[in-house]
Amino acid sequence: MWCQYTKRLLVLFSGLVVASLLVPVNICAQEATQDSAGEARKFDEFTRVGGCDHSARLDNFAIQLMNEPDTVGYVVAYGPQGDGSGTGNFRLRMSKDYLVNSRGIDPNRIKTIYGGPYKDLEESASELWIASPEAAAPETIKYENKAGEFTGKFIEHPAWDGLSLGVEESTGPPVGDTSTANFADMLRLQPKTYAYIVVYEGDESAPGAWGRVSARAAKGLQSDYGIQSDRIKIIFGGYDKKAKLQLWILPNDAPPPVEEVKTERRLKKNIRLGTFSQYELKYNDGARSVFKEFAEILRRDENLRACIIVRPEIASVPEPGADEADEAIASEAVISDEAVVSDKLPNEVVPDEPPDVDLLQVVEKWKRDLVKEYQISENRMVVMIAPAQEEYQEGHIETWVVPPDAPLPDLYPPQEVETGETEEESPQSLEESPPGL
Repeated sequence: MWCQYTKRLLVLFSGLVVASLLVPVNICAQEATQDSAGEARKFDEFTRVGGCDHSARLDNFAIQLMNEPDTVGYVVAYGPQGDGSGTGNFRLRMSKDYLVNSRGIDPNRIKTIYGGPYKDLEESASELWIASPEAAAPETIKYENKAGEFTGKFIEHPAWDGLSLGVEESTGPPVGDTSTANFADMLRLQPKTYAYIVVYEGDESAPGAWGRVSARAAKGLQSDYGIQSDRIKIIFGGYDKKAKLQLWILPNDAPPPVEEVKTERRLKKNIRLGTFSQYELKYNDGARSVFKEFAEILRRDENLRACIIVRPEIASVPEPGADEADEAIASEAVISDEAVVSDKLPNEVVPDEPPDVDLLQVVEKWKRDLVKEYQISENRMVVMIAPAQEEYQEGHIETWVVPPDAPLPDLYPPQEVETGETEEESPQSLEESPPGL
């Protein structure tokens, strides 16, 4: 009987021991669950950054998400309202697109939140957060700014009059034109105001540059941000050392910010419009865009000429060395003995790749179009063919406008050296150039 009672005590004691051991385990499991479902943690934050910096930050974010596969990522953006370039929603789209399509993150793991306007009227900002799926989304900050009451000159920056042919490779996801997006946001918040675009030409501006720059800015406000054309005023401010563009916002009853200059000065020196590669000219009607730029300038002023400098691409085949020649002979002997079948197509063409352009044929077409479309004599378009002195210059076209009685552009201008000074090209370097075409 004692033995039976002792056995019962041992069983009861064993049960108590097991229960006491299980309790801490359950408590630890509960605590672990609470930690994993805790608050989201901020991984990074930044304002306006370049493409390389932006992609590097998103790369680090993607790596951390890969190292924590049971988490989700939040991208929070602050900036102007709307969907155009530089807005908060634009930052969200670019960031998620990069994380999903460039870094392979599951789109269901990337959550985006628009946090509202940012505190700085010329900036926007992003925050990157990591959290468990059960955790609450990060709380946003309600910033205050003066977008609803600001009037005056909002921003001034260099006025660029070049062509953007849209074939440059991107260095990373852009954050967009935040300043213009904020400017458009202010116009929406203040319906009884006008937008003034004031442009000044510089010493290196081509004739009519102010009109092209201002028209492009006005078109962007309308197409990208929905600003009505009757709220946009354009003013030619005159001349300064450097070309510049100003954006003003003023009440409807306020006078214009500057007095408009009515007379444009005559061009006195050669102005280079741009340098374009064969690659640029074959995409997106690039050759057509370049032609229209200088043709419109010639139509504005009948005293000007266009000068086109063509630097053809030189095909060079290096002579084989002794060892390479022996290998070539041996290879030919093998081919003659037995047929060689290759599964590689020769000169395979990418389906969406436009055909290469012949630069000389391009300029000849420009001459014909100048006469046919603009009724401008082909004698006002001078073509010069000059071998490139550096490999990177091959396969390029330069476009210039030349005033009356001015000499044609120097085919081989002095080159800048590291000290900031210039040095003339030596006759020897010209003699070593490929034969003229």
